[in-house]
Amino acid sequence: MQNSVSLYAIVCTWPLKLYLFTIFVTILVFMLAYFHIRQALRDRIFVSRLVEFGLCMSLFLLPYASNPNFHLHHWYASWLFGMHSNVGTWWSDVVLAFSWGTYINGIAVYGRDPVLSCAYSYYLSTDNRCYYMECYHEDDDDGGGGGGYKPFIPPNWRNCNAT
Repeated sequence: MQNSVSLYAIVCTWPLKLYLFTIFVTILVFMLAYFHIRQALRDRIFVSRLVEFGLCMSLFLLPYASNPNFHLHHWYASWLFGMHSNVGTWWSDVVLAFSWGTYINGIAVYGRDPVLSCAYSYYLSTDNRCYYMECYHEDDDDGGGGGGYKPFIPPNWRNCNAT
């Protein structure tokens, strides 16, 4: 389980066992989502839950998902999807408790890493002129607004190039 969820990792580094595990988890998640949707329809709160879910995805996931450096941390996904598991049934409470436990575990063990991983760290380091970025510094002869740093090159999942 020492793999990440990014396009590069999925295409280039995931072993077969992880694909099988992911298929199992995906089926489980869809079953639980179905149960939540069914319960929301019974309680006549489906439209409000759909709006709530759509707004959360629009604010917390979609702005980052198109970036090639996007990394869906398990703690971030657990926080994001766990907050919607609150329909008042025992199985929804179990999903909520498991999700928030996973969130707390992820933060405690790994810290709150940015979801744009290396690109965000590079941006903060170059923008704040951190001293350890001197190995990336170039002469800025052309007067361009690049700040004198070599550009960040994201890993390419199409050809598995991570240089």
